[in-house]
Amino acid sequence: MEAAAPPPLDLTPVRFETPVGDLTSAVVVETEDAEVTIIEPTLRRGDRVTLRLSTQSTADPRFVSDIATGMELGELTLTILPSRPVRAFALPPGAMQTSRLLRQMGMVSVAALGALGLITFVLISSLPAPAKAFLVVALLALAGLVPVISARLRPPTRHSYLTGGHAYPLDRVLDGTPAAQAAAALVARVKEEYGALLSDICYRIENPALFDPADTAAKRLATALIRWDDGQGRLDPSELSVAAAEVRVAFDAAKSHAETVGMAYLPKGAQPKAQTALKAARLARSTKAPAERAAALRQVSAILEGLSLYYLPNPAEATLMIDGRPVLALPGRVARDEAPDGER
Repeated sequence: MEAAAPPPLDLTPVRFETPVGDLTSAVVVETEDAEVTIIEPTLRRGDRVTLRLSTQSTADPRFVSDIATGMELGELTLTILPSRPVRAFALPPGAMQTSRLLRQMGMVSVAALGALGLITFVLISSLPAPAKAFLVVALLALAGLVPVISARLRPPTRHSYLTGGHAYPLDRVLDGTPAAQAAAALVARVKEEYGALLSDICYRIENPALFDPADTAAKRLATALIRWDDGQGRLDPSELSVAAAEVRVAFDAAKSHAETVGMAYLPKGAQPKAQTALKAARLARSTKAPAERAAALRQVSAILEGLSLYYLPNPAEATLMIDGRPVLALPGRVARDEAPDGER
């Protein structure tokens, strides 16, 4: 039975402008090459500090001494790490733990060699001289292979951070940070809600402003979503939370505005035809008679094609919607940025 995965660590973002002397606990830093390093202050003397660095790709921690407490974390990491740092977090109270696998393997190897030596000593006395020499050479060769085998069996990750009764391997320390997860879930819900409305032909006709990127509120939503998408892998969890909140607020505002304006958002000359298309769409969705449904769909498609408003469904989209299939798009991604002259 596999052990349950430990809960995500509650990480606090640390800005790279932070002086090293202000670090009171371990800090985990991720670099562009996806390497994870934990930096721990170990000794402070006046305005100098010694740091211990544990990196997932190295077998043993290394120490960096005589670091000025006023040096910024960003400058430090650019100096001592092989790749550019991209984000840093303060870890909850805990301690580094190093894998003891190699030590155990070494003890086993020594014990095995001791037993082999004893057996050899017992047997060697009864062998002729040439055989004795051959056996000694073979034993020495075997002893030389032990450290080679041990090195090849070295585990890829030897360091873990122990906190709250759980051990977190360095390559998993940054997994599932709660703030980042919550932000991603919030934006996913917004996209799901928007997608449902986008695929609802009646809602599209009744509340067209939500789907026109030229509308001020809808443009704010498109901008917030683009900012969120562009921030993935660049923003820390607290900044992602802010970006996700902006998406939620922008969506709610754009939806409320569209529902308040309603079909009055359409050009005046288009509103009567759109009312007719709405009635036909409702009939097409509700009727169980295939012939009646087909006739209503033809009417909807013909009206929408005649109106030719880019933020209303086109005939192909209308067919998808009546069939209950989703229309895949996000705000402002497929429509033009500005409404053509004379349509507003």
